[in-house]
Order: sequence, then C-alpha cells, then structure tokens
Amino acid sequence: MKRRRFSKDFKLKVLDEIAREKPLVQATRDHNITESMICKWCRQYGSASQSQSNNDGYALAYTTIMTVMSRLANKGILKQERRTPAFTPAFIYTPNVSKEEIAAYMIGRVVDKVLEGNTAYALSLMLESGNIKGSDMQKIKKALTK
Repeated sequence: MKRRRFSKDFKLKVLDEIAREKPLVQATRDHNITESMICKWCRQYGSASQSQSNNDGYALAYTTIMTVMSRLANKGILKQERRTPAFTPAFIYTPNVSKEEIAAYMIGRVVDKVLEGNTAYALSLMLESGNIKGSDMQKIKKALTK
C-alpha cells in the first residue's frame, strides 16, 4: 500500500476542526486518517493540544487515552467495536451506559470510599453548597418523602 502524504495546511485544518469541538472519531472518519496520525500532528504543531489536554493544560499521550478507554470497555462502561479496513481507527468506542447510571455509580463510590458510607453527610454537603436550583430542590424534597 502506498504511503500517503499530507500537507501542513491539511494537518492544521484537521487540528483546527478538532480544536473547535469536532470529535476525534468524527475527524478520523471524515478525513480517512487514524487517531495516532492526529496525535502525532498535535505533538508536531501543538495547535489542537487543548482538545486532548487535561485540566492542567498538558497533552495526554495517545497510549494513555487508549488504555483508559480499553479499561472502561472491559468494565462494560464503553462498547468497543473493531473497525476495518486497516486505515481506519482499530476501535470505535461508544457509551454503553447512561450519564445517570455513571453519576449514580460515581457518587456511590465517593460516599463509600471517601465519606465512609455517610450518605447524610454527603447530602448535607450538596445542600450547603448553594448550587441547587429551586426545581432541583423540589426533586430532592420529593425523593426524601419516598
């Protein structure tokens, strides 16, 4: 198979799309390129590093991202689907559980591990935060009366 070459303008165009919130998977499909290629271009030009950076502002390695995604797939949180042909990403990951299920699981883990099972304290922390809207307060009251 002949190796493809991409111009600097093309690479920057793809990185710009990703920086403007285009999902990485969508960019790979649209341009028929691999995720590792995009990661290489990010390191090379740095213009889309924000799309794959953590809160501290430094770029995450492609292998780190793929390890985490693979582990989430093994836990059943993501669905991992093998793709062909070889020039497309090896796997496509899609959510296997809802946001609500993930939130319930994560909050449960925090209560169990960090707050040693003290749900009353967890609830009081949320209520005292002052970030609860009126409509949410009604839902909380309704849940407490059940």
